[in-house]
Amino acid sequence: CGASVEYKDDITSTHIVSELEKILPKDDGYEKYSSAWVEIRGFDTEKAVDFCVTHATADMNEFGVFRAKNSSDAEAIKKSVEKYISNSYEDKKQYASQYKGATELEKIEGSFVKVYGNYVVYAYLTKADRNTASQAIENMLKK
Repeated sequence: CGASVEYKDDITSTHIVSELEKILPKDDGYEKYSSAWVEIRGFDTEKAVDFCVTHATADMNEFGVFRAKNSSDAEAIKKSVEKYISNSYEDKKQYASQYKGATELEKIEGSFVKVYGNYVVYAYLTKADRNTASQAIENMLKK
């Protein structure tokens, strides 16, 4: 049986997102969503110490990091993120298929939510970028 992985809890969400933006560069860059945008979409920000959500300006790359106070708060945040993904799936899928093409549709269909200790991360990325992002987050947060 493998031992459980322990994660740090002292890195800001903004730092993690900034690092992801560096390893997943976009010609037109990324733009961070405002706190109001995040809250309006139903993310459970009350249980977050901090959070950062960003999106590419020219395609459908989107990812967010929420740092919770503890593991039960992380689970609550995760549920709100899963609800956001579920609620926005059809609109994002339709937009991607009509205007963006197969690569963008892959991002919507392959969205993920993962908990790393007290951090909740979600992303709309290609499979290769998901793997790159997951490994980078693991490396940043693993004790």
